[in-house]
Amino acid sequence: MAFEKHDDYDRQLKDGQKYEDFVADTLYEHGIPIWVYRSHEYQMKRGESRAGLEIKYDRRHAETGNLFIETAERPHESKEFRAAGIYHRDENWLYAIGDYDVIYMFATTTLQKLDRQESQSGELCRDHVCTNTSKGFLISKDQAEYEANRREKDTTFERRPSWLPAL
Repeated sequence: MAFEKHDDYDRQLKDGQKYEDFVADTLYEHGIPIWVYRSHEYQMKRGESRAGLEIKYDRRHAETGNLFIETAERPHESKEFRAAGIYHRDENWLYAIGDYDVIYMFATTTLQKLDRQESQSGELCRDHVCTNTSKGFLISKDQAEYEANRREKDTTFERRPSWLPAL
């Protein structure tokens, strides 16, 4: 028996795919061509794009001032969560997230470090959020701007394709 996907998942998937097209077009206008994979098979094997860029649409960013960084997903409440976003096991090394006014780009390792960041007392600093179909954590617009604009050496960037300009 086939299961039905949750309405939120289908809507978010459609909105996300439209945003992926917007980001691909925007990056192309800035001299950075990317190829977004559409098939489920390629996305599971290679990631969302040939360039190693995961793209996420945060439709509530302008409203909340935060970005929701996805760590797990499921197509329906009856299914188990699986690693996604910054923890998806694919070839992605960059993570783009935003809305139609702003696009933030991060190394996935930077976001993974933020997720695991501990306070001096040893407790995790991040509040984790769980919806019907996603798990993740929030970062503020101010922290997103700081992290996205940092120029520290990150070993992940050594995997950068030769045609992609340094960030």
